[in-house]
Amino acid sequence: MPANILIGPMVPSDVNPKPVIALLSAATVAENGGPAEMVGFVGGQSLLELQIGNLATCGVGRFIVEVEHVTGALLQIADRNRKMGRSIDFIRSAADVHRLLQPDDRLWIQSDSLHIAPPILQQLLARPDAFIGTLDGRDENAAFERIDLNTRWAGLAMVDAATINALGDLPEGWSMTSSVLRQALQDKVALVRLAQQHIQAKDIRMVNSVHDVGDLNRTILQGRVSDAGGFVETRILIPMAAQIAPSIWHSSLGKTILNGSGIAFAFGALAMAVLGFGIAAISLGLVAIALNILRAIVIDVQAGTALSKSVPFVMWALLAMTVLITARLDGRSTSDGSFAGVAVVGLALLSHKMVLPIWAVRIMKSPALLAIMSLVTTPLIGFTAAMQWIAVSQLGVLVAATWAGNIRKKKT
Repeated sequence: MPANILIGPMVPSDVNPKPVIALLSAATVAENGGPAEMVGFVGGQSLLELQIGNLATCGVGRFIVEVEHVTGALLQIADRNRKMGRSIDFIRSAADVHRLLQPDDRLWIQSDSLHIAPPILQQLLARPDAFIGTLDGRDENAAFERIDLNTRWAGLAMVDAATINALGDLPEGWSMTSSVLRQALQDKVALVRLAQQHIQAKDIRMVNSVHDVGDLNRTILQGRVSDAGGFVETRILIPMAAQIAPSIWHSSLGKTILNGSGIAFAFGALAMAVLGFGIAAISLGLVAIALNILRAIVIDVQAGTALSKSVPFVMWALLAMTVLITARLDGRSTSDGSFAGVAVVGLALLSHKMVLPIWAVRIMKSPALLAIMSLVTTPLIGFTAAMQWIAVSQLGVLVAATWAGNIRKKKT
């Protein structure tokens, strides 16, 4: 019978888990890098690459991928991940696995069609013992492989190197993942039944069809847009980006262009500022902000390289320089422009370090709103005066937010 119900296992602090290597499968792979029966990418990448990215986020750095043929798409996946410091080896037989494993290694097994939400994945990987994840045999779990009348395999397991070493040569066409599962069952590895709520919440799901791909895409999209910031971003830019993102997911060229477009427009804004074209600088800066939001939704930045993660920082630095240079040139006869520009940039940065009520967050953490305000007021009163009024407005919001917070504390 399966052991305990797994909801949120805690690992004792004195436990030092052995190294984990992930065994994944791309034995049936299409030219787009995903399983052959799937026609679309998941979150802008193949399911295999999504699995690797989620595991890497949880601390796994070594991957063994079972293949029948090493396609160009798989080589590209391996190359991208090796640039991120991850080790990826392709294998075709049990002998290949034996060669790669050390006696202290543990092997994480995951079905080629299984997606696990990172928080649940982190909990599972933290377990120090070998186990086979299971579900009960109800019809709701029909997408999962049956072990016996009352138990289904949840598509995941953790085994020791000894279980792998017990595997002999496998007949041609046999799945490594299924063979390891059978060997683990023979070795009486503990069965750990996962909570059904994980299936109902779709934190653990099988992705076997175009419908499943679309459903998972919607979940990923919702997760990437949920961290809403300012008013303009939340109400206008993010909904627009969410509509555009799925079409760019299917275009490698589109993602490549998008990856650097925010910086390109920020450079353009800086150039316009240096040349003295303030309105053009503000306009290009606003476009850069919108493209940065679209990039964050289309591209999984957290799973990217250090260079990729630095792109937003570079863009914001360029836009800050744009504001300061525009303000300086606009008020070159006095220091008013410089002071106003520094005040606006400084207050915007300060707000990101503060805990504010949601209404204040919508105003203070909205670079797009600041850009629109300056774009509207600059033709009327000049850039320096626009910056001064924006800085006064920012201070007013911070004072009001602090005052409202103190009132609430006094009442409680």
